[in-house]
Amino acid sequence: MVEAKEGKPFVGKTGVWIRQMLFNAGLPPQELFITNALCCRPPENRDPTVEEMEACWQWTEEQADIIKPRVVVAVGRFAARMFIEPLQTGKQSMGDLHGTPCWSALFGYPMIVYPTYHPAAGLHNPDLKEVVAQDFQRLGGLMQRLYKEHG
Repeated sequence: MVEAKEGKPFVGKTGVWIRQMLFNAGLPPQELFITNALCCRPPENRDPTVEEMEACWQWTEEQADIIKPRVVVAVGRFAARMFIEPLQTGKQSMGDLHGTPCWSALFGYPMIVYPTYHPAAGLHNPDLKEVVAQDFQRLGGLMQRLYKEHG
């Protein structure tokens, strides 16, 4: 995996596609905090454990404290659950959550959390590719409205 070798997120095919979707939606990458649930992929690409997600949450908080993003793009079902479920009751599927922004103050200041499928899922599943691309287009519209209303 390219990301693991380089020690950077989203640098392989997924990263190229994310940058293309951001460009197509008119989204400057530096305006967003795009994050997974984990800093690294679990062995054999298995689902992360609760302990692994909790261990990475501190790192995510530290990054957010530095960046202070207005919008967090939570990619994948585990990232979406980490950011959204503390704000809502019950477990929702990615089909229910994706593309639906919600306000949050998880890091002590207001931000928008925008969940979407992990772009890698879109690259591997043709049925999701257009869904992910549409989510990023909606995010572009959301960011335009945010800037008009709040500068």
